[in-house]
Amino acid sequence: MIGMASSWLLTAPPNIQSVEIIFPVTRHSYIPPDRIFGFIEKEIKKHEGEPFYRNIIGAPKNICKKGKSIGNIKPNIIHEKNMLKEEKKKDIDALLSKHYGTQWRNIKEVDFSFYKHVINEALASEDTDAEEDLICEKLEEICDLRCKGKCFHVCKEAFAALHEIGKKRAERVCSLLARNAPPHDLRGKTVRNMKPQPVRETIHNHIKKFDVKQTHYGGAVKNYLDARLNVKIMHELFINENPELRNSISYKYYLEYFKRYFRYTSKEKFEK
Repeated sequence: MIGMASSWLLTAPPNIQSVEIIFPVTRHSYIPPDRIFGFIEKEIKKHEGEPFYRNIIGAPKNICKKGKSIGNIKPNIIHEKNMLKEEKKKDIDALLSKHYGTQWRNIKEVDFSFYKHVINEALASEDTDAEEDLICEKLEEICDLRCKGKCFHVCKEAFAALHEIGKKRAERVCSLLARNAPPHDLRGKTVRNMKPQPVRETIHNHIKKFDVKQTHYGGAVKNYLDARLNVKIMHELFINENPELRNSISYKYYLEYFKRYFRYTSKEKFEK
């Protein structure tokens, strides 16, 4: 930063008597972060000599790298097509407004053409920040949802997040609707987990054979198995009745099927 300022001073008019460095407001600025200045200070301390830019005899010290001079520095203005974040635009506008007033765009004595270009003229005011938080960011994603003959304006992203609908599921449903095919549940039907329908019916009927008791613990009706029974014992009984499925129906698969289609629990949980 100091080197670039020195380069500008070499080409500046001779009537400039002083230079003031104004540090922008916090968070966003064109100046490097503090860790860069800390790194520079650390590198300077490694070299011998006076740590100031002018030593005791008044001779200027070279702050450039070895074999380089200030003339090699060529500052580049940010390209006009560079896009700045809204936070940075607000910080730059606040900085210029603090030093030149809120009407800094109308000042003729100072050339603000660069800042006028990079800063959007229609910056959001502080009064509208609270209202903007209540508005969906992607208004173009709002669509009409029909439910029981009524039409509702719904944001796609909010609806998907509320009902935990992923992108793949939405694409699959859209492809089914395009083919005029009804959607069907594909959970647990991957190549690894898919079992023939007769086998799943055998598991389902086996679980339904066990007696289920009910309790009103907590104010709600809940089903539970006998205290002497658990899923591990049920799986062992299932394998004894169907030995041909010993290698295909593991305890893990039996347990997952039990959790998905039956919500029984143990009695000990309600008696504590």
